[in-house]
Amino acid sequence: MTIDFNKTGAPPPPAPLDDDPGLEEVLDTPPPAWAQTKKPPPKPTEPMLVDVKTLALIEPTFLVEDIIETPCTGMVFGASGSGKSFFILDVGLHCAAGVPWLGKTVKEGPVIYLCGEGRHAVPRRVAAWESIHGAIPNGRFLMSNRRIQFDPDTILEMLCEINKLAAMGEMPVLIVVDTMARALPGDCDENSAKDTMAFVDMCDRLQNQYNCAVIIIHHTGHAEGSKNRARGSSALKGAMDLEIMLDAGRGVIEWMKTKDSEPHLPIKYELVKTTYGDGPRDNSCVLKYDMKYDPTTENMTKPAKVGAETLATLCHKLGTTIIPMEVWKEEFFVEYGGPAASRRMPFKRAKDDLEKIRYIEIRGENVHVKKVKIEDNAIEMAMFGHLLGNNSD
Repeated sequence: MTIDFNKTGAPPPPAPLDDDPGLEEVLDTPPPAWAQTKKPPPKPTEPMLVDVKTLALIEPTFLVEDIIETPCTGMVFGASGSGKSFFILDVGLHCAAGVPWLGKTVKEGPVIYLCGEGRHAVPRRVAAWESIHGAIPNGRFLMSNRRIQFDPDTILEMLCEINKLAAMGEMPVLIVVDTMARALPGDCDENSAKDTMAFVDMCDRLQNQYNCAVIIIHHTGHAEGSKNRARGSSALKGAMDLEIMLDAGRGVIEWMKTKDSEPHLPIKYELVKTTYGDGPRDNSCVLKYDMKYDPTTENMTKPAKVGAETLATLCHKLGTTIIPMEVWKEEFFVEYGGPAASRRMPFKRAKDDLEKIRYIEIRGENVHVKKVKIEDNAIEMAMFGHLLGNNSD
């Protein structure tokens, strides 16, 4: 598959081959007819092979600090109505505004939103977001006014338009494709590995052209065994640098795949109705997140679950994962409820259960919580640090 990038700037370097062993039959065959250009492919201008020892070590860069690396080609997927478009819209608007996302630094710059469906609702969603987070600068969030099909001629037209905008300002930091099904030309099949890889190649070329993140929004499968995977060819997962799933049933965002870093811990979320004006229909939804969610508590006994939840609350409140036993005990008794005498055995059960699964480690009078990650918070430590006493043991 080739696109004549000479019309839009210097050609990007060739996209690396994916090492997924299931893709050989795709890589050995020419792209489908819909993905072929009418002109012959340009001759390579750079050698295909390079000695890895001659390459400089490059620190990873992030679209969202420690959460979404850039440049990348990634995917956000979930069932219909799960809020996947709201999620990536939220991330994109934080980047466009230069506002930290859940306390994480973002790469600030223009965002291109290729909207294949529900375009009329996007301005309302943006207005609802701005009512909570503040206005985004003009020219920072650009949406397509029609469906963009990923055939070479349309992609070339889009590249020319993006280049004109970039010449007057900044290069895009994020390109969102919403959705894959609407971006595929009508004569291709998302269950075909050949068509899927041709589409991913187009996305990779956008990534290479602008050194940005390209995020595809996609649906889950319909079969019972396909609820936790993206719909269509299995070649899609192998080609992605990043996979994020929104599970509407549990209300959880999960990082299913990251290539060169630890996946972020799951985050609880919910869609919250938000009013942005005085009219009766001046409302939409924004995402609300719960960073304290711990998936290991879902199948615990009641004492262990209350114990884990109270410890997580204390960790975030005090800014440390070392909690005095008496402080935890007092918090546990309040949350568990019932007469004081009836709470002693559940508290002991919570300690035993959480130690058994290595959720905690008890050292002297302190509880060391192993399964909670917190951000450094000097303000909270200044406010609550006196409760910790000496926790050096």
